[in-house]
Amino acid sequence: DDKETFDDSFLLKSMNVKDEPADKFKTIQVTIDSVEDLHFGEYYVKNDKGNSQISKLKKIIDGEWADWGIFSDCSKTCIKGDEKPGTMTRVRECKPPQNGGLECKGMDSQIVACAHRHGENAEQFRQCPVDAIWSGWASGWGKCSANCIKEGGIVPQKTRSRVCQPERFGGKTCAQLEGEAKAEKLLLYTETQECTSLPKCPNPASLGPWSDWSSCSTTCYPEGGTVPQTTRKRTCKKASLSTSDELNADILTCEAFGEMEAYKNCKISACPVNAEWQIWSEWSACTTSCERGSRHRSRSYFPGRNGAEAKPAGNQKEKEDCNAEAKCPVAATWTWGTWSSCNIDCYKPDGNRGVRTREQSCQEEDPPHEFLNCKYPPSPGLEDTKPCPGIPRCSPLTRLYAEIHGGKWSGTDASVYLRLRNGDSGEECETDVLDSPGNSWATGTSEDFTGSELARCRNFYPSPQYNLEFMFRVATDGLRISKVWLEFGSKVYTGDSYGWFENVESWFTITRG
Repeated sequence: DDKETFDDSFLLKSMNVKDEPADKFKTIQVTIDSVEDLHFGEYYVKNDKGNSQISKLKKIIDGEWADWGIFSDCSKTCIKGDEKPGTMTRVRECKPPQNGGLECKGMDSQIVACAHRHGENAEQFRQCPVDAIWSGWASGWGKCSANCIKEGGIVPQKTRSRVCQPERFGGKTCAQLEGEAKAEKLLLYTETQECTSLPKCPNPASLGPWSDWSSCSTTCYPEGGTVPQTTRKRTCKKASLSTSDELNADILTCEAFGEMEAYKNCKISACPVNAEWQIWSEWSACTTSCERGSRHRSRSYFPGRNGAEAKPAGNQKEKEDCNAEAKCPVAATWTWGTWSSCNIDCYKPDGNRGVRTREQSCQEEDPPHEFLNCKYPPSPGLEDTKPCPGIPRCSPLTRLYAEIHGGKWSGTDASVYLRLRNGDSGEECETDVLDSPGNSWATGTSEDFTGSELARCRNFYPSPQYNLEFMFRVATDGLRISKVWLEFGSKVYTGDSYGWFENVESWFTITRG
């Protein structure tokens, strides 16, 4: 039997055996369709004739760089000004190629500019510390503390200064320089020198004490006349002049003081002056405009002065009758009208029960009264108000029913909120997000809410004085509504054929059914 068999259970993945017989020998080939790591190794063919030669399948491995080593310490720990920075180096090794692989490509070392100490941030160049130093003394001395030397006093002084030029980049500070100078008892910022070449200071003239005041000759003087005077005198000590004419220019001398005698008025009063009446004033207006009143007049007086009686003899006021024949005016007659209807149809929790009003009309009398006439209505005015009786309590929003238009894209998957307002009154509210179970706000469907999602509008009530307006706020895309039904307890507001509600304010008026 020439039929041969072979066992392929020893073959690896992607390996095939090809058997090609010939006249004297046959060729057996092992083919590997795709090479994987598990295929590398030695192979031979074995049959009843023996073993073939060994063939080797080797993996070609290129050279590969190992990780970079760490950088060496920088050759410079700092730089001064524009000095060139130092360098630091790191190296890496090449793992050699195998079975004819390629050598590693690239550099085996890397050099980087630097200026830092070991352990510091290599990306920042460190400037070398510069110590603070003293500047030179100022070339000129300052002015003397005075322009002359006082006899027996302290000699004036003059000073010059210097500054400390501050440290940079962590060098020795000015405070350290000050400490060193103090320790060595050296000058700091100021040098002082006595001004010994100044001239002697002059001393101005000085006045002696005053004598006692002389006594007055009288006990009073005529009012408007000259007040008697008393006198006193004093002496003057002469000035001591300087060797400098310039300093003597403004020195006070006894001549500059002028008179050595002073005068003042005696502390006595003017002689007594008797009181005197002035002329009578005009008569006052009558106390009534009709049916006998009275009027009065008065006069002032010049009071007595300087110890005389304050008031002259006689009456200061006079009184007489007036308007005895004049007819008195008659007050106008005011009449109230009927009460109006209430301005609200329900009351809110704040307790405002609304008001109703009435107006009063006026009938003028003859002769008309100056004040109690139709120009001046009595309290509370032309209009009166009082609370409305029997007003029911207002109900907040208890139900929202909406029908979504059946047109394409009319529904939305975004969050929807209902906003309500009473015209331009400023009263406004917005519900929580309106999201019912399932696919809410879908095209051609309806939504009906009566629960807690309406709670944020519990303090909002429609006002009979304003139009009730609404809008749907949609978080992203649009929403088209065909019908809306709002219930505030027993009050129902309805509307239909509304347009699109998008992410802009579009308010619509809804009317009570």
